[in-house]
Amino acid sequence: MPDHPNSTLGLFAFGQSNSDFHTAGPMIHHTDFEDPRIVTLNDAAGIRGHLGHEPRSSSDGFCQAYFHQAERPLLRDMQSNGIPCAAHILRHLHNADTMQICVRSESRGSLGLLGRHLNKGGGITGIYKDVDDALAQPFLNLAETIRTCWQFAKDSNAPMRKAFIRFAHGEADRGMTRVEYFEIARQMIADLQSFIADLELDLHWLILEPAGTDNEGNGNAWENRKAMQDLADTHDNIHMVGSGYGFELEDKVHYAGPSKILIGELFGQAICDILQAPEASANLTWPRPTSFKIEETSVLINFSEPVSLHKGISDPYCTVDGFSFRRHPELLKSVEQVDDTSVLVHFDAPLRLKPDDLHYAFLTFSAKRMESEPSRLPIGRGG
Repeated sequence: MPDHPNSTLGLFAFGQSNSDFHTAGPMIHHTDFEDPRIVTLNDAAGIRGHLGHEPRSSSDGFCQAYFHQAERPLLRDMQSNGIPCAAHILRHLHNADTMQICVRSESRGSLGLLGRHLNKGGGITGIYKDVDDALAQPFLNLAETIRTCWQFAKDSNAPMRKAFIRFAHGEADRGMTRVEYFEIARQMIADLQSFIADLELDLHWLILEPAGTDNEGNGNAWENRKAMQDLADTHDNIHMVGSGYGFELEDKVHYAGPSKILIGELFGQAICDILQAPEASANLTWPRPTSFKIEETSVLINFSEPVSLHKGISDPYCTVDGFSFRRHPELLKSVEQVDDTSVLVHFDAPLRLKPDDLHYAFLTFSAKRMESEPSRLPIGRGG
């Protein structure tokens, strides 16, 4: 490893609590996370950033991210997804020996994109705009953090030419339509690009689709989820990295420590794919249902990419290999994989099926049910 890096990769996070804001843990140790090439700003905020507030401390350079976190009582039990993401990139990216990666979040939990007025008076800010339509503090913190990291990298002769924003958001705006969320998010991304235009920084957004992580467990009905893929389909520098399903939760909302490592590696692999094949970056894909065909007693589901059906997943409410039929669960008979991109679900009788009747790895929230029949499946998650 060289004594001094000759380039810096920006690795930022923005969004709600699952975007390196919440302190769910435990903090898991691995020697790769201690890599001195993984750095953060050396102010008191560290990897979590200013948490949506006006900055209360300033930095004058970079420091090693892992030990900066471990030395702080309020952070040492938190697992980030940023450090595992950086470690994955350094481990798998070709010619990464001379690179350092700056990790930092500027997220804020529970906030939508826009501020909103409260019924009792006053208001609550968004991550992008405040109630008075002014740019919100989380957004301003993100813009300033990018600019600060870029300047420190330049001053240390390790310039930052590329940066990625890991974006995990959507729950707070679950009432928005697909079009509304798309337009607001598109403008937010354009505004950030304008803020840093003079840096000539190649900035990419990586989106993790929201996974219905709310107490009501109704994430499958969120129209704004569909806007995530729309953003990726219409912008060369916005990419869907996958769905947030299937990861263990610490509670009803937040990812547990091991899940954060897996999500970090998911982001990291997407970044490696983009950096190593930039001409194909706009075609970064992930498996998702594209169509279904209803026969008399079966449903054929087609996917955009190869999938593998995991047999044997059982649960009191997901009765057949992880699938459940909401209206008549007793009619669900069997599931078979037809080919790499198709799955066939069989029923015991002819049926009239609506698109939202069939679920996979999905459990609707019920406190009584959770007490009497614990499930391995996360609440409110599934497809």
